[in-house]
Parts: sequence; C-alpha cells; structure tokens
Amino acid sequence: MHPAQCRTTIGAGHWRALSACGARLDIPAPSAHPAHQTDPWLTRLLVVQRKLLDLLQPEGPLYAVSAGHPATPAQYFLDLRLLVGLLRVAWPQAREFAEPRALADAVDNDLQEQRQQAGHRQQGRTRPDRSGYGAPPLDAGVCGSLLALADQLLGMDDPRAARERLQSLIARATTPWIGRHLLNAEAHCSDGLRAVIEPELRSVRRPGRTGRKPGSYRPPSRHCHFGPQHIPQYLPDDWFDRHFYDLGGNLRLLRRFAPIRLIQMTAGGSQDAAAALVGIPPGRHQNASLIVNRWAREATNARRFDAALEALARELDNAGNLVDYRRRREALRTWSIPQADWQELAAELSRRESPRDRARIDWGDHKRRIASVLVWMRVTQGEHLFAPLVITASHASAGHNTLSRSVQQACHHIGTGQAGPHYVDLADALDAYADLIAARIDNRHRPSSPRGCPEFR
Repeated sequence: MHPAQCRTTIGAGHWRALSACGARLDIPAPSAHPAHQTDPWLTRLLVVQRKLLDLLQPEGPLYAVSAGHPATPAQYFLDLRLLVGLLRVAWPQAREFAEPRALADAVDNDLQEQRQQAGHRQQGRTRPDRSGYGAPPLDAGVCGSLLALADQLLGMDDPRAARERLQSLIARATTPWIGRHLLNAEAHCSDGLRAVIEPELRSVRRPGRTGRKPGSYRPPSRHCHFGPQHIPQYLPDDWFDRHFYDLGGNLRLLRRFAPIRLIQMTAGGSQDAAAALVGIPPGRHQNASLIVNRWAREATNARRFDAALEALARELDNAGNLVDYRRRREALRTWSIPQADWQELAAELSRRESPRDRARIDWGDHKRRIASVLVWMRVTQGEHLFAPLVITASHASAGHNTLSRSVQQACHHIGTGQAGPHYVDLADALDAYADLIAARIDNRHRPSSPRGCPEFR
C-alpha cells in the first residue's frame, strides 16, 4: 500500500474477509461544492480538530469551556467522550441539535447499520447490547461529526443555555445502565457537565454514594456583574493595596489565591476549574490554597479575608470598562517581543549607557525572552512562574529553568535598583511597551509590533 493510503479495517466476519480502506489521504475527495465555496461540514470538522490538537499540546490552553464552565483539558476530553456516547444512544432524537445538517447526515447511515447488527446480536440475550455506546465509530467522517456535534453542545458560554440544551438530550438518552456509567464518571468530569447530569442521576444513585470520589458542583456564591474573564491571575497592586495589604499571612500566596475565590463567586465550580480559568497549571494552586486556608482557620483572619473579597467584588460590580484579562492571556499565549522591536529598544537604551556598561550588557535572545515575560506580567497581571514562555522552558529543561530564575532576578533588580540604573530604565521602557500592547488587545487588534505608534518612539 502507498504510505498515504488509509489502513482502517473494513468488512466483517472471518479475517480473510477483512481488508484495508485504501483511500488516499493525500488526495482531496471530490466535493459537490464549487472550488471557490467552502464546505461548511468540513470547515467545522477542521475547527474541532485544531481545537483538540491545541488542547493536547504541552504549551496549549490550560482550560476549555464545557457546559458554560471552565474545564481542564482532561475534564473536557472526558466530557466530550461521554457526550458522544449519549448522542449515539439518543439518535435520531439528537439529530435536531446538529448544525450544519451535514453533521447529522454523516451519522444516520452508520448508526442505522450498527443498530441492525446489534439487533441480530441481541437475539436470545437478556442483557442490553451496549456496543452503540462503547467504542467510537471507525468511519472518520462519522466519528468527526459526532465529536463536532458534542463540542458544539459543550462549547456554549452561557451555563443556563448549556444546561437547558444538554439536560433535554441526557433525559432522552439516560437508561439505568447509562445512568450508572455517568455516575461513575461524575466525580471526574467538569463542573459544568456535573451540574447538568446531577438531576438525572438521582434515580440511579445509591444512598450515601456520590461516585468514585466526592465531586459535587459548587454554585456561584453571589450574583456578580463581573465575569471570570475580568479576574487576573494575580491580584493587581491597586486591588491589593485597597483591600488586602493589612491582612497579614503569606501575602504572595494570598494574592494568588484571592482571584480563585473571586472566580468561584461569579462562576462557581471547583478551585481546580477556577485556577485553570486564570491560567494556573493543574496542581500549582494547591500550595496557596493549603497555606491560606490554614491561616484562615483563625476566625478573625477568615472574617477579614471574606470581607476584603466582598469589598473587592462590590467594587468590580460597580466599575465600568472592566479589563478582559482572558482575552489578554489568550492573545499573548504564544507571543514574545519581535526581534525588530527588541533591537530598536536595545539600541535606544544602549545610547543612554556609559561605554563601560555598554560593553558588558548582553542584549541577546535570553534577555529578549526575559523582557517578554516582564511584558506578559504587566499586560495580564500574572505571575512569572505561569507565563507561557516560562512553562515552555520548564518542559524543555527538565527542571533546570534558567528563564524563571532570570526573570525573578530581574524583578529583584528592578525593585531594589541595586544593579544600577540599567534595569530601572529597561523596566520603564517595557512598561510603556506593555501598555501599548494591552491597548491593542483591548481594542481587539493582534498584539503585533506597536513600533509604529508615536508613544513607542
């Protein structure tokens, strides 16, 4: 066979009757659409494929939206897998959810054939045949269509609309054995899907049992006029100074933990989901949660912390033109300072240095990456430990993350001025540059080079 031919096994019965598909994957299939017109079905499948591939990358998104709530990539893939099974069981009633309709057309024939085969296998058996809910279809078009439809249903941003749509589907698909399957998965799926399947599981849940481990959904603790997208990863200086500076305890971890609690106020869900929503990798928030909660065991500390959170929440409720930090984080997920910008900035700062300093200061690529993290920190109000460049460097260096240490040293030099005026001048230039980047993102432009702006020059 040619290397580009499909090797999916087709046929049934004895192995001699089986054969490989043989379709050429490097040759586009004939399309009924004119050359200048895009097939909406194929376009939708490619969008979903790119999304899934991005979520599988080590430097990919830290969260996805599932049933209107943030979910880790692992939770999202489990949700997707569960929903594909439910769609197959509830078909053809689930057909009404498909858009474009070609998604449904690709599923009809395959499921009809599978159910005919299941009917033959079911003869003389008392236990239900579950193959229609098990392994995904071998046909790439059918499997892709089901994945695209499941992603379409899970991807709704409005939690209420997502619950209404999904609950009607689950009510049609839930049988006792499927209910038990969902019950086992309940503790591991996302907060959004857990909230949806909870009502359907009451009839199959045994007294005192909540799945393999506790996983109840936590609703929002108050009605908020701000959303999760308005919460930065790390409390900004002005928020901290107005509400938290005199609380005591570990202030650095307090500034990391408070945004998680703010997200739970407005979106509900677990701390893991809230941390993923602000770009904190799985497990990295737990130390802050443990230490802050230990400090808050003293009733006075707990009351003061809760009062500070409520005061900040009221301030955000009444504020206008809130910053969309989610958009900023997404815009800078793969960004670093362009080489042309860096060379111009370095040349301008070098002119201010003495000849001796000019000879010893290195303006190479490592320093450009340090500066990129500093810009990211200002634009997104995030911690340098969780900057995408730092996380990528940690994956590549197997624990020896020189970039993280270099950024930490640069922050120390900027804060203390002990290394001379060089880092202070660099910080001033980067702050102005970062403000221009932030303005471009907030105005829905790409965070490309702002060098043409008069302020940068």
